[in-house]
Amino acid sequence: MKLWSTETGAHLKTFELPRDPIIFEKFLALPSKNHFTFMNKKGRVSVFDPNISDRFLMQLELEGPVRSICYTPDETSLAIYTRESHLYFQDLSTSKIQAASTSFRTRGEISLMAISPDNELLAVGCKPRAIATFFGPGPTHPHTAVVEVYGMNIDPGSIMRTLQHVRSEPFAITEIVWSKDQRHVITITQTQSLPSQSFCCLWGDSIGNADNLWEQDLGGGSAGFDNTESTCIIVALDREIRLIDRSTLQLVVAIPLNISDPGIQRVLGHHGLVMTSFHGGLVVHEPSAARKSSHSGASPPLPRAYRENIFQNGE
Repeated sequence: MKLWSTETGAHLKTFELPRDPIIFEKFLALPSKNHFTFMNKKGRVSVFDPNISDRFLMQLELEGPVRSICYTPDETSLAIYTRESHLYFQDLSTSKIQAASTSFRTRGEISLMAISPDNELLAVGCKPRAIATFFGPGPTHPHTAVVEVYGMNIDPGSIMRTLQHVRSEPFAITEIVWSKDQRHVITITQTQSLPSQSFCCLWGDSIGNADNLWEQDLGGGSAGFDNTESTCIIVALDREIRLIDRSTLQLVVAIPLNISDPGIQRVLGHHGLVMTSFHGGLVVHEPSAARKSSHSGASPPLPRAYRENIFQNGE
């Protein structure tokens, strides 16, 4: 595993990861604390801190397999959700694990979760299921999945809001992103057919508003918020990055990608950055730089981009 600086593009460090016989299902990184967490397909969570040891620090033993993990917004704890609907918090300083005061009984098996910036709300994405019929799902029965928003401190365990997604073919909710001011939530769904399609949905202006305000076909891209200003949605497509004004839902600026064969797109909402992989390297973009230039009347320049050969020996 390699760690790079988005400010300079410099390669900072290479970590040798411990071996695990089971393929990792999910990987989380908190570079500010040199804390890395892995979850494998059997729901076992492993914690790795390269500054302390070259082996996993611990294998968490909890009640039932783990279904989802995420860091709390204040970066003090790791949140862990089990199949038995129990929520745990691991303190990153002491490594102690504490159970939440209540369980969160979702309507289906969860696939991911995200905690609001003020640590007050828990958004849980439930795995897709077909709308119930006597004969089961069929070609004319749409598939549905929900994101349920629960209170954590006020009315803990109670559903505050339900965001329902309906598609004509099987799909999964792959991302849940809170805006920094918590006025909006973005969910990203991906179809299970090949080639897969992903869609970005913008939800609500308040907790009581469960309407889908806006939807964008991403192709195979990603989306998030420009949280440095909390005013724009970042949409990363195959050949273009777009900034969408959250108030008017109008296009602010479109930035073409000068990459011959772009690969994986990833929006880092908390930093307002977009990462794009290509054959032999990685590019980091800062779309807000182009937005400021467009407001000043100048031609919007390409955002800053750092190219580094991070794929070696054909990997």
